Amino acid sequence: ASWPLARDGEHVLGVTVGARDAAMVATTGGVARWNGTTWVRPPGLQAAVRDVAMARTGAVWLATDRGVAWVDGDRLRRVDRRRGLPDDRVLDVAIDGYGRVWARTAGALVVIDPAPKLAPMEGQKQQESR
Repeated sequence: ASWPLARDGEHVLGVTVGARDAAMVATTGGVARWNGTTWVRPPGLQAAVRDVAMARTGAVWLATDRGVAWVDGDRLRRVDRRRGLPDDRVLDVAIDGYGRVWARTAGALVVIDPAPKLAPMEGQKQQESR
């Protein structure tokens, strides 16, 4: 089967399939999600997306010309040069078995650990490194 996706002059650059067969594609015109009937384009993601990866949590990670972006529910967040990337132009993203996001720029490979840092429980002291 085939379903029209790309608009005139638009190219598909990446695809990912996650839990419950949720499919997403990265295109030169943004990102699109398959809803079972048609492709849906989330608002705010209409710029070129070079690659897409879906985490087990359902978060969607995007390689863009403005850094790494991710969508978790209705929230769109970004990691870019101002936040530690060596370059804003990200070419590829992939997620490993530990949930870390690997991002490739033209001159570097970056690993992003999206797991929150755990604070000590109430009444416990943090251990000092020796």
